[in-house]
Amino acid sequence: MAAAVRYTGLFRTAAVVCIVFGVFWIADATLLDRFAPVRPYLVGGGIAAIFVGLFLFKRRKFAIAISGAGAAVVAVSSIFFATLAKGPGVLAMGLLAIGTGLYAAIAARVLFGREPG
Repeated sequence: MAAAVRYTGLFRTAAVVCIVFGVFWIADATLLDRFAPVRPYLVGGGIAAIFVGLFLFKRRKFAIAISGAGAAVVAVSSIFFATLAKGPGVLAMGLLAIGTGLYAAIAARVLFGREPG
């Protein structure tokens, strides 16, 4: 069932980001030997990210839930890393935390919010 009619641009952008990360992870695992010990995890994560991105294009609720949970994890992680960073890294981590936290909040609103009317 399709969801998130109001935030089409937001979820399409998130879908593009998921697909780009998935392609990067698969390319990094198969073309380079940098992360050879974790190659199966990179390929599996890349395939999963591409599928989530494709389902975000279709605005499926489970894809919105998965991407929102991932954004919440990134937001909390960047908050904790900002305490360790120095210089402009603090600002970058703060902006990342704000952006991903906002995305997670909008995804939660789409999933659990009331329908207008």
